[in-house]
Amino acid sequence: MSEKLRNVPRVKEKKTAKVFLPEEEYAVRYEHPDLLDFINDHGIKLENQGNYSDAETLLRHVLEVRGITLGNDHPDFADSLHNLGIVLGNSGKYEEAEALFRQSLEIQLKLHGEVHRDVASSLNNLGIVLFNQGRNIEAETFYRRALELWKMTVGNDHVDYACSLNELAWFLYNQKRFADAEPFARESLQVFEKSGQRDSDDYFQAQDTLEQIIQAQTRLLKAKITN
Repeated sequence: MSEKLRNVPRVKEKKTAKVFLPEEEYAVRYEHPDLLDFINDHGIKLENQGNYSDAETLLRHVLEVRGITLGNDHPDFADSLHNLGIVLGNSGKYEEAEALFRQSLEIQLKLHGEVHRDVASSLNNLGIVLFNQGRNIEAETFYRRALELWKMTVGNDHVDYACSLNELAWFLYNQKRFADAEPFARESLQVFEKSGQRDSDDYFQAQDTLEQIIQAQTRLLKAKITN
């Protein structure tokens, strides 16, 4: 069962100007930064609505223009790589999504160092696309690194930490490691409850994860008794 990627709000930084070559000037004339931000936000909105095809078209355009106008070492370019990676991952284009996440992560590490929430988000989404490709050993490494970074950057009472706990629990459940998965699922629910997120979709997903883990353990126990 594939896991859906989620778009965590990125940390916004100040934009820096760039000197343009003549052949690059068309992009400056064609896209005002505010218009480009609007297109980017609309692409993310379409992705959240499940309209991956139109979202991909818009976000590829934003990525191309930001690469020209800002350069491929700018935080906004890294964000565009990440946003497009989410759309591609949720469209089943896992290999291309993985490549974009890795490129985004490389830029973020140069900009921020290891301990940063954008790094945690990229690590987590890399874990998801690797899991969806069946590369489970690699995936688990990224899930656990992301969880550790979420705890360091936002704390163990934040919804992003709770989501990361649930994603690791779901991964372990799918590996039939139910006893390993249960503590993460329970902690995820506890964090959601403490942060007042009982009505959120993420909370209901975490609740469903724990229920499925318990049901699987119950089935195993019954099978042992009958045998």
